Amino acid sequence: MRREATAEPITVWQADGFQLRTYDAGTDDDGREVLRYVLHDLRWRDEAGQFGRKLFKGGDFKPSPLLAIDSDEAIGALLGFLSLYLVQSVVRSLAGARVAWVTAVAVLGLASFGVYLGRVLRWNSWDVLAHPRLLSDLDVILVDPRAIGMTVLLSSFLTLSYLVLYAFMRLEGAEER
Repeated sequence: MRREATAEPITVWQADGFQLRTYDAGTDDDGREVLRYVLHDLRWRDEAGQFGRKLFKGGDFKPSPLLAIDSDEAIGALLGFLSLYLVQSVVRSLAGARVAWVTAVAVLGLASFGVYLGRVLRWNSWDVLAHPRLLSDLDVILVDPRAIGMTVLLSSFLTLSYLVLYAFMRLEGAEER
């Protein structure tokens, strides 16, 4: 039995000038839930003076047990990538595209190393302030094969994920022109 879509968003996430809305698109012919989502860039105005240029939209998203990422984590990653996109835009306008990409990849690499410090070594951000001697351990950590391997793998995954999002945003922008 098919259920009809609703016009009001189910959830709205907003951070760093971006807004992601999810809508209940009803059910498909098999009775599975279907979601729609729209991502807006709130920093821009359209011709009518309305804020919120659509960056991309998706329909017929069917939640599945095959999805390994919970929606909260996926939204967090998406908003993190969008924040990086903003930083990259600013750097591109100040120093050029090449420096902007080097900055983006460096940020993803540093974030990956931070994940290693937090997940494997169980460091917290305030540990550096509470126990400054921990910084003296960095010379050993930086040459640890496990740290290098995890940082490279996570950096590669994050960079690839960011490139996919970047390509979607560029394609949506090209379609609107």
